[in-house]
Amino acid sequence: MVGKETYLEFLREYGLSEAEVLPMFDFDKLPENVRKYSHGMLLHAYLNRDKLDDFERDLITRWIEQIPKKKNSNSLVSYLLGEIRDEFKLIDVEVSKNCFAGVFPTNSFNAQCLLKNGGYLILIDTGFIEIVEAVVTAFFSDNDTVEKENFIFKTIMEYCENYTIPNVKSGDFPGYESLRYRQEIIATKLANSFILTHELGHIFNGHCDNNSNSMFFDVPLVENSSRLQLIKKSFVQEFEADAWAAYNLIKRSELLGKGQRIYIELTCLGQVVCLGLAALLEGYYKKKGMYVDSHPSTKERIYNLQFLYELMGHEDKISLASEFLEIIEKVFYKFNHDYLEIPFLDREYNRTFFEVVDKMNLPVDIPKSMREFI
Repeated sequence: MVGKETYLEFLREYGLSEAEVLPMFDFDKLPENVRKYSHGMLLHAYLNRDKLDDFERDLITRWIEQIPKKKNSNSLVSYLLGEIRDEFKLIDVEVSKNCFAGVFPTNSFNAQCLLKNGGYLILIDTGFIEIVEAVVTAFFSDNDTVEKENFIFKTIMEYCENYTIPNVKSGDFPGYESLRYRQEIIATKLANSFILTHELGHIFNGHCDNNSNSMFFDVPLVENSSRLQLIKKSFVQEFEADAWAAYNLIKRSELLGKGQRIYIELTCLGQVVCLGLAALLEGYYKKKGMYVDSHPSTKERIYNLQFLYELMGHEDKISLASEFLEIIEKVFYKFNHDYLEIPFLDREYNRTFFEVVDKMNLPVDIPKSMREFI
């Protein structure tokens, strides 16, 4: 059974320790007023939990328990993996117990999954959690759109060029009383859950099993000159993992959120945050001639998710995701002097997406008129 020791053994193979790969952003180095402000907002939400619905109260109570572990990204990842395992059982989905997730320093801003000791190691890029949290915080702040664009641009530049993120100021946080703060907590958690659940989708669908058809590619490590060899998934397999993760996370939110619109909105937002940030990094690294990731174009991945939302009857619940995507498109232009254009309809994208839906037997109905548009 793969566990923590398997992960630590893997790190040692690359001359690394857990302490070296954990935080790229040290919470203790924040100004004291910001740390107090951040903790204070969670505490305020907790003390006023009687005003929250059951879903929010449970989520915030469990999230505040993670504050002592803030410096340890692996504790947060382990918490999320355990929660996904438990809550997916409620929607009749069994998540593999023979896997372990931890952070690992690559420049891919993605997670990767590999076979190890008869089980699976999920490796999440060290900076992913910190960048997502910073960007989602900026998105829900009182800052205007231009300030949000500038912050996200600066965040990506700092990450790509210096492997750091900008310091967060207390003014970047939504206010204590703000509904947006509660939404920020949930959206951050759901974004982190999507990247992890995407890898669980690879495991569930057998994409990580080593066989004669497997292909391997290298991901350069940030910390040293070693190279990591992984099984390269096909584009269709990546789309399948996206669909598996998105569909099941939405079904979980439908159940636990008791059908409330806001939880579907935040679930869709979390997924688009991941892919939107991936689009920026993809554009940056391609322009620099440094792109080594094996994932398909984020444009097509976002297109597929939007199509899935429509088939699940949630096309009217993507206003937050659309707002975030508009900001990403403007930041993308700053990086590349080109547009990130997500097509409204695309025959080739449709053909691939229908193949994914049919192969996975997703319980969604594709209208005949749409099937003909290939």
